[in-house]
Amino acid sequence: MPIDYERRRHLDYQRLLPDELWAQICQDTATTPGAGLKADLARCMLFERLSGLPVGRSPFATNTREFRGTVAAFPRQLTPDLMAHLDQAARQFLDDHDLTDEPLTWQPPLEVLGGLDLTGRDPSSVDITELHRLVRGEQLTFSDAANQLGTTIDAVRYVLDLHPAPALLTPAQQRARGTTFAAAKAQLPEATLVDLYQHQRRSLDQIARRVGANEKIIARLARMYAIPLRTPAERTRVAIDPDWLYDQYVTRRRTLTDLGREVGLTVSQMGRRAKAYNIAIRPPGGSSHGRSREVAMAAAEFPMLRPALTDTVSWERLKRFAAAADHHSIRSAARTLGTHSSCLSKQIDRLERDLGGQLLIRTPTRYQPMQLTPLGTEITAAVRKALKTDGIDANPAGGSAT
Repeated sequence: MPIDYERRRHLDYQRLLPDELWAQICQDTATTPGAGLKADLARCMLFERLSGLPVGRSPFATNTREFRGTVAAFPRQLTPDLMAHLDQAARQFLDDHDLTDEPLTWQPPLEVLGGLDLTGRDPSSVDITELHRLVRGEQLTFSDAANQLGTTIDAVRYVLDLHPAPALLTPAQQRARGTTFAAAKAQLPEATLVDLYQHQRRSLDQIARRVGANEKIIARLARMYAIPLRTPAERTRVAIDPDWLYDQYVTRRRTLTDLGREVGLTVSQMGRRAKAYNIAIRPPGGSSHGRSREVAMAAAEFPMLRPALTDTVSWERLKRFAAAADHHSIRSAARTLGTHSSCLSKQIDRLERDLGGQLLIRTPTRYQPMQLTPLGTEITAAVRKALKTDGIDANPAGGSAT
């Protein structure tokens, strides 16, 4: 649906991104809220995107050189998570003004530029990964980053508006700013946590490892969602449920030691439970050959892989994903792995369903490399560590497992 910019320019933007919403966004994204100026900068950016008018026409703008400079530099402060939340705020603003059917922004189709002699470098040819490294890792100014990339400052700002650079924080900074909690919350909306904890009966530790957090953070998130936590006695009863034990020990190939540690029982107690339910105990070394050994070791040592690690076929899927992670695109990875891109894409889709989160950010053009999400980075690291530990080839040939 086309955008009625004439109508948009007459909207009351005073209620765009109210203070309470900005505070909530900062809390959810671990962003420093600032003393008021930062919120106005965000409002000015959204005003420009929604109205098509210059920032100087925004009711939040100040007609000073200093303010114009801070507006121009604001894309440096954006992160993918913050930009996504700001887009949601802009969407809500439009919905509140009965503009539900209109998109946030509009760009002319590329065909209208055909045959035009345009000055400057095409922004789509800018190496996004390198730009992120320059402005985040090396802390270069937009001018210096543009010079190194052979482009213009405007192109740098434009690309960062579309593809904000991820924040680079040390583990200590992440804890100080609450990033770990925000990341866990982003990966575990209420419905997902209810399913994992109440329906699948996973422990807080299992869920925490899955999203790269700790039990305290998951417990805090559960309390925020009003999800009642199980008592130690309830955890023990769950652990000796025959279906649960069969699934964890036989299907998922977890060890009795690992299971006992989770539910507070000794290995011998877990063994007696298994025998009582006619579950055959694996002999020492019984799974110490071939792919079954690889699966058992990976499942035992890397709990976050278990939701997607049920057999040798699923293990091959994980290995292919880890091998594909360094490639520019699915097509390039599939070519190296000797399989078809659609087949590899389906395998990764299956892993994302099993693991409950997005692993890759696939980009729409060939100029933009695909990127790993935080969950994808953790899964890749776990698979590669498992392969390295067992001395296994980390670059499997392609296959048709889906």
